[in-house]
Amino acid sequence: MASRTVLPVLLLQIWLLLTGVSQISAIQCDVKDYGAKGDGKSNDTDAFIKAFQACTEKGEPSMVYVPSGSYSLWPLVFEKTECMDLFFNVTGELVAPSNPADYRWVRNESFLLFKECENLTIHGWGLGSVDGRGQEWWEMYEKLERPKLLILDDSKKVSVKDIHLMNSPMFHIVPENSEDVLIENVLITAPSNSPNTDGIDPSGSRHVVIRNCTIGTGDDNVAVKPGCQDVLVENCLFQSGHGCSIGSIESTGVRDVVMRNISFVGTENGARIKTWQGGSGLVENISYINLKMSNVGLPIKINMFYCPDGGCHNQTKGVTIKDILFSGIEGTQSGGVAGQLYCSDTVPCTHIKMENIDIQSVSTGELWGSGNRFECWRAFGEASNVNPPSCLIPDKLLNYD
Repeated sequence: MASRTVLPVLLLQIWLLLTGVSQISAIQCDVKDYGAKGDGKSNDTDAFIKAFQACTEKGEPSMVYVPSGSYSLWPLVFEKTECMDLFFNVTGELVAPSNPADYRWVRNESFLLFKECENLTIHGWGLGSVDGRGQEWWEMYEKLERPKLLILDDSKKVSVKDIHLMNSPMFHIVPENSEDVLIENVLITAPSNSPNTDGIDPSGSRHVVIRNCTIGTGDDNVAVKPGCQDVLVENCLFQSGHGCSIGSIESTGVRDVVMRNISFVGTENGARIKTWQGGSGLVENISYINLKMSNVGLPIKINMFYCPDGGCHNQTKGVTIKDILFSGIEGTQSGGVAGQLYCSDTVPCTHIKMENIDIQSVSTGELWGSGNRFECWRAFGEASNVNPPSCLIPDKLLNYD
């Protein structure tokens, strides 16, 4: 029942060339050939499962093709041989159930879960989309464990490209314990007041590239979670949301992250590092380079006292933060301060470098008592060409303050 239309075969061959897979195969399966209606009313879950099974049963490079249409689906899980050397070509709309009861069989984990995959590409060609229909979940966010929209778990050589993800009940894209991940030309949208609808949240992953994405959500646009190493975020536009974050970190840590050439428009934060009191681990070698801020609440922030729900107690233990670079950051802030670098009394932040920074205020500053400034606590490093003036304490004074 595999479809033999010209376009899917051509797309498959392009993917094979780009991914370096040497075996040229025309195995590809159109979900409509397996019973999918794409009419926005029928449940097409079984057709998608049959298409994936038929396309991957021989263990050869293959493509599952989703033509234009609106496909109502229950949560889907594909793992191991079901997602090896696979091109998931989505030019239609995948629509999640709005009823939380329809997620029970996957324990509210995710709408789309790809696990233990290798050489997997999810491509929308600027036409495909995934709608999480998270509105009912948002209303009950304090009562229910909410699913993510797309999880890439324990996988290698995975790409997500040219697709629109929207309205996730919680986080939109989560690479977990994966490596060699590319997320490129992806549009992610959710209302600015939708709770915890992070855009892209790599966790425990290595060699991750997030490039040329536009993200506007109700929480972190990108948040690099504990256990990540070698992450690049570049050439992105962040609109509503909480900015580009490291953390929150309570244990393990994050290292070797570069976030560069990013524009922030009306976000709550810009460059942010957040850790919990009493935590452990290491955040090091983090670089924020060439960032443009437009009406951003707090452009630069290190917060070692992160406590979103309140009720946290002072503790002497903390995550170590060192070797942080803020370079080439300019634009406007709307929160009254250009930045806050709040570090621990017992575990101060060290080797912070600030250079070529120019942040102007768009507010009167009356709420804060000052129109524009940096605020620091136990933050050590060096600064050059920074406006408003930096409040970093020189590293050489660390043992003498």
